[in-house]
Amino acid sequence: MGPAFLTCAIVGNFTTRAQNENLPITPEEIADDCLAAEDENAAIVHFHVRDPQSEQPSMDTQLYREVVEHVRAQSSDLIINLTTGNGGTDAERRSAPRDRVV
Repeated sequence: MGPAFLTCAIVGNFTTRAQNENLPITPEEIADDCLAAEDENAAIVHFHVRDPQSEQPSMDTQLYREVVEHVRAQSSDLIINLTTGNGGTDAERRSAPRDRVV
């Protein structure tokens, strides 16, 4: 078997704290979990953001930006996969985090 890259999906698209009490909600919590995944040898992380007040999925690019900036302040090696936003939206809206954050 050859080399492999470990990818970690930090926050499921529509997962709730009712389903998992450890679900990160705030940008800082999400970023901290990204960095913890890197500490456990993940090379790539993928995440969706939440509105910190409602805890519901969000497409707010500022929230994505906060996560990326927090991660980048501590790691330049971790690959951040921002390929999609929340499901059920058109392609342009789904790619907004990737197009407007990095």
